[in-house]
Amino acid sequence: MDISRFSESSYWFAKSPGSDFALLYPVLFFSTILLVLGIALSVTLQFSPLPKALRPYLKKMSSRLYTFAIIAYLLSFFRYEGAILLSMRLWWLVYAVFFLIFLIQSILNLAVHYPLDIKKMHQQQKSKRYKPGKK
Repeated sequence: MDISRFSESSYWFAKSPGSDFALLYPVLFFSTILLVLGIALSVTLQFSPLPKALRPYLKKMSSRLYTFAIIAYLLSFFRYEGAILLSMRLWWLVYAVFFLIFLIQSILNLAVHYPLDIKKMHQQQKSKRYKPGKK
């Protein structure tokens, strides 16, 4: 594979780059893993007692995993069938950028925002403990 082609706009904007997609099976495998992870998170949310602060993060993550899996399946299908404009390499680049944003956002949410939410919940529980009850 010639890396110098990446800098050419004709490489990214080719209307129908062909159905000889070398990464078809790895992409399908990756998409299946994303789908299985989304299902596993959904099942975990329904049947497992998780902390209340963690639930919103996992719910968002599972729905986004579903979305990314379906989009990867669609892009693979379009590329395999050679659909004009829908099989452009540009869409794979856009997909990769959004997936990286999702990964960074998920890591930040679980590493930074989740501990802050737990602290906030503990402070609310402490303040409720000392407040007088309603009569």
